[in-house]
Amino acid sequence: MELILYIGIFVVVFVFVVFTYTLFFAERKQTRNRLAVFQYQKERETHHEEGYIEGSLYERFVAPVFQMISKALSGITPETFQTRYEELIQTSGVSRKLTVSALITLQTLTGIIFGAGIFFLIRGQNSGLAILMSIVGLGIGIQLPRSYLRVRAQQKREAIQLQLPDFLDLLYVSVEAGLGFDTALKRVASKMRGPLSDEIKRTLNEMVNGRSRSEALRGLAERTKIDDVQNFVSAVIQGEQMGTNMGSVLKIQSETIRRSKRQRAEEKANTLPVKMLFPMVFLIFPALFVVILGPALINLFQIL
Repeated sequence: MELILYIGIFVVVFVFVVFTYTLFFAERKQTRNRLAVFQYQKERETHHEEGYIEGSLYERFVAPVFQMISKALSGITPETFQTRYEELIQTSGVSRKLTVSALITLQTLTGIIFGAGIFFLIRGQNSGLAILMSIVGLGIGIQLPRSYLRVRAQQKREAIQLQLPDFLDLLYVSVEAGLGFDTALKRVASKMRGPLSDEIKRTLNEMVNGRSRSEALRGLAERTKIDDVQNFVSAVIQGEQMGTNMGSVLKIQSETIRRSKRQRAEEKANTLPVKMLFPMVFLIFPALFVVILGPALINLFQIL
């Protein structure tokens, strides 16, 4: 029985490692494949023996098994969870590498690895405690990929909010210089780096592929989930429908977003005294008491 459990854990860990490597290093792998395409063609010409199987181990075994598991898990997952996962993947910026079914499968694998690992580590001490801790480890493993995506989505939102005022300034200057709105978007996105530039490039690609400007901009607002971006998109769409000068719209939006950025900075500054209270009480004040009252206490003890 233990041998079967060990074999099962080995298979789960192997699939998890191969899947994680393929997920986060797929672009590097594609680059190596492109560089090795001529060598592959030469090797393919020299391998015409009967029974020769093309493709790597991942393409022939791991990928089909993983797709089968993902399809089965997606079938039993409620649609509400799948919708939430889709929104989380979009806001975190990994939609090109990760799908909903892959995320569900990754959660299942990490949960099994954490739960089984904790169980085998402490099973010799107390079986009841081992079962309880394995359940806790299972829950932690399931929540770990989602927590990572939430942290990444928050970092992406903060980076976009930080870049948005400069982006609007450059866009306003480009439009006032005589460029069209779409051309100005393309020019500014090519000059900047970061998640905002990537989202703008994706929006431009959608417009090239047939989506209207308003639909592509609404998709940008839905992916970012940022109030400033949604206000910018609404102002641009409304200005386009009303025939307003786009330069004036961009100037007003730039000033509004810079004002809101200044207000957020002031709000964070106002919360600093409260945040500094706990380190002062638990770290600074005890050290001051030791330095100030220490010699007096030593003299008091000597007198008594």
